[in-house]
Amino acid sequence: MNGSRAILLQWLLSKKDGWIHIFWRRHWLVLGMFVVTLLADTLTTVDFMIKDGIECELNPFVLGCARLLGPVLGPFAAAMHKGWSAILIGLYYEKYARYIFAFATSIYLFATCYNLWAIELFTRGVISMRWLLF
Repeated sequence: MNGSRAILLQWLLSKKDGWIHIFWRRHWLVLGMFVVTLLADTLTTVDFMIKDGIECELNPFVLGCARLLGPVLGPFAAAMHKGWSAILIGLYYEKYARYIFAFATSIYLFATCYNLWAIELFTRGVISMRWLLF
């Protein structure tokens, strides 16, 4: 069974006009931005988990992964899962993939900024708990 899957995957990747190549050519910009912002969110999450502990995480999936795998591997495992899930959803709904990846990119960009600045502003008293946890 594994041999047939490998042959099928090799055939799909070798075709110049295969669906994977077409999908990549259509959505390379939003996919690239999606991966960069997902990586930035993951790295800032690892940074604050190392500094402040994993209990500060608000996302239950990332928190569960961090409890199982630790403050470094947990966010990376969660990011891998979130990335592959978004790509599979984008492949299934290819007509809307550009919008799906752009929306996810904006969410991860917001999460990165939140990880970098919201805690600092909260500890200085600039924003209240209501705005920190919305």
